[in-house]
Amino acid sequence: MIDSCGNSWTGETPEAKPRRLTASPAESEHPVAEINYYFLLCNSNKLYEKSLTKRVIYG
Repeated sequence: MIDSCGNSWTGETPEAKPRRLTASPAESEHPVAEINYYFLLCNSNKLYEKSLTKRVIYG
């Protein structure tokens, strides 16, 4: 019999008690972040244009 603290009082050490394996969720259950390619393209063009203007000014 096990008391409210989880002790069986049979002399077993905690290492001798069987442990439950906790399985992680399947790969399909993980949330996935979608990549917004349109956003990346727009921002990369802006950065490219800024780099060109800096070269003209300092070049």
